[in-house]
Amino acid sequence: MKTLVPSKLWSNGIIKKYLLFGGLDYFSHALVGATYVLFLLSRGASLWQVGLVNVFFMLTTILVEVPTGVFADHYGRRLSLFLGSLLAAAGSIVYFFAASFWLFVVAEIIVGFGRSFVSGALDAWLVDSLHHVGQAGLKAKAFRARQIFDASGLALGGLIGAWLGSRGIASPWLYSALSFVFIGLFSLSFREIYRSEEKTPFRQSHLVSAFKACGHGLKNPDLIYAMAFGAILSLSLQALNMQWTKLFTSQYGLNIGHLGWIIMGIALAKASSGTLSRWAGRIIGHEKRSLIITQTMTAAAIIFAAQVSGLALATAAFLIHEIGREMFLPLKQNYLNQRITAKCRATLLSLDSMLSKIGSLIGLILSGWLATTYSIRLAWTVSGLLLLTAALLFLIIKRKAAARA
Repeated sequence: MKTLVPSKLWSNGIIKKYLLFGGLDYFSHALVGATYVLFLLSRGASLWQVGLVNVFFMLTTILVEVPTGVFADHYGRRLSLFLGSLLAAAGSIVYFFAASFWLFVVAEIIVGFGRSFVSGALDAWLVDSLHHVGQAGLKAKAFRARQIFDASGLALGGLIGAWLGSRGIASPWLYSALSFVFIGLFSLSFREIYRSEEKTPFRQSHLVSAFKACGHGLKNPDLIYAMAFGAILSLSLQALNMQWTKLFTSQYGLNIGHLGWIIMGIALAKASSGTLSRWAGRIIGHEKRSLIITQTMTAAAIIFAAQVSGLALATAAFLIHEIGREMFLPLKQNYLNQRITAKCRATLLSLDSMLSKIGSLIGLILSGWLATTYSIRLAWTVSGLLLLTAALLFLIIKRKAAARA
């Protein structure tokens, strides 16, 4: 891994821990990536119920994203990461034994709490740690380098999980739980050198201050732009997230083992996205325009994947959409963190995550209904058209704002 990341980054202890945590976190989730939907279907859930189960996950994260962000800002990002990892492990254990819709819901609620403790806290820990040691200029490179580690975890976890799932479709959950426990213990090694030694008791005023920070963030048009576009992207991606394994197994005759290799392709797309996002930023030369153009490519790939009938073309279009969506992440991370102060960084990043979850919630309901009532292909087409329309609207809004200025 060291050879894939500049030595200046790898020798930095802060960045090294950030990259390792991200890669291990992706590995833990990827263990069930190939089998998640198929597992639910095998336990009697319909495609509509699969989406509905995830609605509970989204609702949970929407409700607790900002409070857990406040928790991370007040009690420490390390503790937040530790609790989040343990909750993810607990949710995986419940899934391992679950055989009914409501047990699936319980598992998703637990996992939702876990993800909320992690979202925002990891990036906030990195950025504030680098600022504290005078290395803030490395954060954009760290965001891009993380794509490589996340992709490696995704590829390895996807292949191992597919192999495990082909021998017992519930077994990946058990190994995922063990992996989450490991990274929870690893998070205890994180030092928060930027934190004051003085500790104050948590009061209701902290929540009030947090929501004031969110309100301040919502008055910043640049933050609104990036957060809203991210929410629409999340909405548009749910059809593919929840239905790609079903599409490739039912319409192209692939088995679970084959899905592991598609996850490998997804991982390669993710690994390339950091470099491609940097090139896009340099070539396009404008942050907002970079976000729009990359997601126009994503939308076009989604629409194309829904229209073609051959396995090779469908796989190629699906992986191109993966490249586009992954290019968005480092571009948005850098864009947001340049405009957020340290005092409420985890809170506002949690707000961004919450808005994305709201988009995902709407996307789950819409795409699940379209896929069940009509077809998966229609659900993908509508999702691609929504994202394409949003990109064009944001481009128009940006031009009008520039003209007024």
